[in-house]
Amino acid sequence: LITTGATTQNLTMRAAAFAQMQRYPESMAILVNMLSDWPDDIELLHQTAYTAYDYAAESGDVNLHVDAASLLRRITEIDPQNTHAFLLLARCYGVNDSFNEAVVSFSRCIELEPNNVEACHEFSDLYLLYNDKRSASKVLNQLLNQPLSPSARQQTLTKINQLNP
Repeated sequence: LITTGATTQNLTMRAAAFAQMQRYPESMAILVNMLSDWPDDIELLHQTAYTAYDYAAESGDVNLHVDAASLLRRITEIDPQNTHAFLLLARCYGVNDSFNEAVVSFSRCIELEPNNVEACHEFSDLYLLYNDKRSASKVLNQLLNQPLSPSARQQTLTKINQLNP
């Protein structure tokens, strides 16, 4: 990449533009090459991991979720307080049927941000996929102990009521 004469900023902007146009293969090609040249660039790692996640989510491809999980795992090792990375990592594990890893990632996300409605609802849904209503209900009831907006509280109560018809 250095021999092309393009600057790091130009390349990251080009990769971001490709991603914004949902041209993920082109974006990922640039980012992965850059990351191999600059493996310690944390901002580049974030951009690559989040683009990889968006690409995986858009395509539904399990292998792309595995790749995204690998990058997201690196972020959580470097920054164990990154709630967003743990949430995306949990989603990747869920798609890949890696239940235990998904539980660990959702748990860490919620430990860091106990009132994260999105994470709690998705964590509850994961338990339901594995027919564990008790754990699903526990996650939602713990969420109700947090300060929530009225709409988030209502959404959570609705989910709980659906568990116990």
